[in-house]
Amino acid sequence: MNTATAKTDHDLGYDPAWNVRGHRGNLGPEQAAIVSEKLRSCFSRLARCAAVALGNRFADPAEAQDVWLDRVHDFHARRENARYAADTWRLREVSEASAEYCAELVTQFHEDGELDAEATWQNLEQRFREAAPEGADLAAIRRRDSSLQEQSELQGLRSRSRTASTAELGSESRTPQRVAVDNFIEKVSLQIGNRITRKDLWRVAGYREGTQFQRFQRGKRVSDGAASKFNWVLTLSPTEFAKRLKRP
Repeated sequence: MNTATAKTDHDLGYDPAWNVRGHRGNLGPEQAAIVSEKLRSCFSRLARCAAVALGNRFADPAEAQDVWLDRVHDFHARRENARYAADTWRLREVSEASAEYCAELVTQFHEDGELDAEATWQNLEQRFREAAPEGADLAAIRRRDSSLQEQSELQGLRSRSRTASTAELGSESRTPQRVAVDNFIEKVSLQIGNRITRKDLWRVAGYREGTQFQRFQRGKRVSDGAASKFNWVLTLSPTEFAKRLKRP
């Protein structure tokens, strides 16, 4: 049975970059094996949901899991969080580490006023925490180098974002404007060392509230003046953006 499954995965043409393993904790060998299998199955499903919520869809669940593990590892590694990402090749306590990353996204979307996305990540945070019973969690070992950015670019034409109520995930298309905004936020945040928000973008554009900006990133109709201001902000260098953000 395991051989047939391995062959099927190989025939799909995707070689997983991460190997998720059981973590015994205080459990005996037999019980640990049973718990680990349940944890792996649960984590795989949640990772796929999370990858979709990030704006990606994949035919192979293993690819979705790789994208999610890349993102979670990068998040903790950038913050030098040795509990989860002390090594470049390993992510410890993957369910709990995932929940912590979800919690950060909840905060970011709350700051941006995106209530649907905030609810989506609150739901995923809770589910990841529930997926890791005390004394038993998983670890992920990187088998080969994988780039979230490269995978995201390859999936760009198929990219979709998912938002949902607490119970289930819905879906809405990611517009070119939203992709540009997301990429700008990521680029600036990494270079200046502080996380910027969508609110920062509309402030630099000269707005005191975000209605026009929200319409812009969703591809809705806005005035030519508003569109020009937002597009101009997206052309700023990280250094110039940071300077303008500090102005009263």
